[in-house]
Amino acid sequence: MNYNGIIFVCLVTFYFPLFVWLSFSYIKFADDGSGHLKRKNVYLGFLLSISVFHFINRLLMNMPDSYGLMSIVSIILVFSVYMLLVIMRDRRREAI
Repeated sequence: MNYNGIIFVCLVTFYFPLFVWLSFSYIKFADDGSGHLKRKNVYLGFLLSISVFHFINRLLMNMPDSYGLMSIVSIILVFSVYMLLVIMRDRRREAI
């Protein structure tokens, strides 16, 4: 594995806890298991779309693995920015 692969693995390893925190904060997951229903549906749609994209990529498009990985990572990063913006907006509303 070259240095680019090592850097990518390190970034993914350190990004995973942030993604988990963003996910739980986005759906407002509480201790009793309740959360925001619309956001849960959006989040499940996001997970389903990633899975469908991966399935279509592997079976129909035959895109090289590096392009497929880059596409999935970029989709995850864009959705993470969206979740962060929603969380920041919610925190701003709670502060007022």
